[in-house]
Amino acid sequence: MANPTGEDDHYAHLIEAVEAAGEPEKAASLVARIVQPEAGVLDQLADLLETAADHVRETTDDTALDLHYDFTDAATALRGIAGDLTGPAEHLRALVHRIPHAAPPDFPAAPPPSQTASPTAARRTPR
Repeated sequence: MANPTGEDDHYAHLIEAVEAAGEPEKAASLVARIVQPEAGVLDQLADLLETAADHVRETTDDTALDLHYDFTDAATALRGIAGDLTGPAEHLRALVHRIPHAAPPDFPAAPPPSQTASPTAARRTPR
């Protein structure tokens, strides 16, 4: 995923990790990391927007107040989304524990010795 700032894109790595999780349990853990209150990705993005809002408010531009409210509203929305997704993330994790793990195919047991051909029958050649 291209990052216009040229900085390392941590979120692209997270997206790739979810896509490549392979195991539902790992994907559930990554989703929980995204929506975790006070430390999840969405909460960190909300913090970033609030910081931007504070910086914008400090400017003398007349339109800065509107931009400040836009950033503040977006931060509030992200926190709301994280809160809304906390329950489903926990549900996903609970579902993962109920998904049966793939078991190797069952092979039929060897027949009891009384049902196998006698050693002499195996040596006979058809005519």
